[in-house]
Amino acid sequence: MFRYIIIFLIGFFLGHAFSGNLGLLLSKTKELALSAVNRDENPAPREYAVVSAPAPRPAEAPEAVAEPREKRTTYQAVAVRPKPTPATANREQLYTIQVASFKTKQQATKYVEELVGQQYDAFIAPVHNEKPVDWYRVCIGETISPDQAKILNAKLKSKFKDSFIYSF
Repeated sequence: MFRYIIIFLIGFFLGHAFSGNLGLLLSKTKELALSAVNRDENPAPREYAVVSAPAPRPAEAPEAVAEPREKRTTYQAVAVRPKPTPATANREQLYTIQVASFKTKQQATKYVEELVGQQYDAFIAPVHNEKPVDWYRVCIGETISPDQAKILNAKLKSKFKDSFIYSF
């Protein structure tokens, strides 16, 4: 990554260094080449004249500068349908439904065994706090979609009134 930044900066500075002078350099080179060609074709003697220094320019009045206008940008609302999340998506965020929490692992394990016996996909998600007491969350289900988690929570609300969506 560092290499790309260095390459970009070198290109940026070289581009700006030559962009202003490149046109001037090319035009002077072209003039010199044309004058050399013209000298070879027309070897006429040159006359020299005495030229005085140009007269100084009169002081110009500063031009009135208009205040810059504030650009107004207009945006058009476009309806976008969300893409369905494939099952093999990168699991950055998982959602589950927390139905209970216990201070001891034994209580949480006992409750999970009851829920598994009732055909729920239950598991324990431990919470490690800075406090000396850890908590053990009892959760049901696991999904990568918050919408699916909302549907699952709505189904579980009849039996687990205090359930809520937990993401990790």
